[in-house]
Amino acid sequence: MIKSTDETILVITPEPTSIMDAYSLIKIMDDNSFRKKINLVVNQTTSEQEGDNVSQRFETVVKKFLDFKIRTIGYVPYDIKVIRAVKSKKPFTILYPRSKVSRSVADIADILLRNKEEKKSSGVAGFFNKLAGIFST
Repeated sequence: MIKSTDETILVITPEPTSIMDAYSLIKIMDDNSFRKKINLVVNQTTSEQEGDNVSQRFETVVKKFLDFKIRTIGYVPYDIKVIRAVKSKKPFTILYPRSKVSRSVADIADILLRNKEEKKSSGVAGFFNKLAGIFST
């Protein structure tokens, strides 16, 4: 599925297991000659500083050992409101639109939309053509 996309959003948490799993995924992608754009989001951060530290260390390790450039597009803070929203079966962005977690998701969406406007996208048809190409080989 990843090969069928123009770019990837990799979501990690500050836990070591998440970071190691993400590194392993990028290694597999690299071993299979998949060199498309990877955007990084650090989820469940306790502070912006933690998000910066995690993303900078991860970017540095991936660049050093895999020679792969990753772009951090944002951080999503840990917020109890997300748990409350899950329990109420409603999106936290609707229940708590002015919360820090909702604003961070909106900021990430803005970054992605701005990037999409700057480049020509192959759209849904391109996605399915790439997907079909993977299964035909």
